[in-house]
Amino acid sequence: MLDPMQMLNDASAFSALIIIGLIIFAEAGLLIGVLLPGDALLIPAGLLAAEGKLSLAGILIVAWIGSVLGSETGYYIGKKVGKRIFRRRNSLLFRQEYLAKAHKFYGKHGGKTILIARFLPFIRTCAPLVAGATKMNHHTFMIFNVIGGGIWVAVTVLASFWLGSIIPNVGSYILPITAVILICALTPALYKLLRSQKRTGKRHK
Repeated sequence: MLDPMQMLNDASAFSALIIIGLIIFAEAGLLIGVLLPGDALLIPAGLLAAEGKLSLAGILIVAWIGSVLGSETGYYIGKKVGKRIFRRRNSLLFRQEYLAKAHKFYGKHGGKTILIARFLPFIRTCAPLVAGATKMNHHTFMIFNVIGGGIWVAVTVLASFWLGSIIPNVGSYILPITAVILICALTPALYKLLRSQKRTGKRHK
């Protein structure tokens, strides 16, 4: 099983930054990205930065660029072949009517959707693809992609960096620390999503 902490520890400082950039790029918008670590890579990276083994600024810049470019790539893949992928993979679940509903949802809550998706594993990878497939306005997508990517990377890396700075021998507690940061990051996103669904439900009553 892939151990992000060990992988980054074993690599040189420059190689570690390249690894972070490539994995975040793939995880942010390519379907294979659902199999790759996102938060689980950025958290150990922040902890290693707190120990002085990696550059904090380097992690923030590389991860942000990787997340933005990855999502942009996912958007264009969705725009070109998204509907065909959905039909081919599971015609029972991915129908034109579902894509039409998704298009309507993105039209109303496009920016909010992209921001929330950043903090939700798996959905983070699929959201750009669906946005492209449903022809979400690219200018809107790009703005929230850049902002959302920056917020997600900054919150995740800086939170782990801060914890690494105040907890001695923090590497020994990587699993509980990862769980705490993920819960803190997911809670606001899930709250916003549930609130949005509640309001939509009330309108249809």
